Amino acid sequence: MEYFNDNDQNGGWGGKVTFECKNFFLTLAHLKNIPENIGTPYKAGDVVGLVAESDKNGGWYEHLHVQCSREFDRERDAYSKIYYGIEKDFLNPFGVI
Repeated sequence: MEYFNDNDQNGGWGGKVTFECKNFFLTLAHLKNIPENIGTPYKAGDVVGLVAESDKNGGWYEHLHVQCSREFDRERDAYSKIYYGIEKDFLNPFGVI
């Protein structure tokens, strides 16, 4: 698991947590709290983070960013333009969770 805090208020991530799962990476972003148990496995019911207010989440409206990808790249996100093969890079989260 990696925790990253991007304080850029012009489209940054805010708090961002990426979990390495069996065959994909799960990223949750625009969070306001730093997880206390970094490196410790989470179990069902554990709170990973809370949705941050706009002034702490990169300047976005309040929402939770959920992203599944096959490779870990801190700078890459699923907001890019649609391209041939995008489904190979970004998984449908409903198919893996």
